[in-house]
Amino acid sequence: MLHLIEKGTKDDIFNVGFEQTLTLQEFIHALSTELGTEVQYASTDPESFNLFPSVTRGGVDVTKIKETGFVPTPFNEAIHVNYIRFKCFGLI
Repeated sequence: MLHLIEKGTKDDIFNVGFEQTLTLQEFIHALSTELGTEVQYASTDPESFNLFPSVTRGGVDVTKIKETGFVPTPFNEAIHVNYIRFKCFGLI
């Protein structure tokens, strides 16, 4: 948001998200890896659970915000930074 304010952007709408589109299993795997835990899935069928945005329904289009010079943080980096933040505050 600070990036958009510094650019003088106002009265506009932007999608802010990751460039990667992950399945629910990929998301859970990334979290469990960061936490050092193992996850057992009740179902491995990717169609058993859908979220939006999703691979089957389309990801968030971040093209517009990238045109302002904004660079989305890679998903795994964001997970790691937030893990460290939660741990520092004693939330994990």
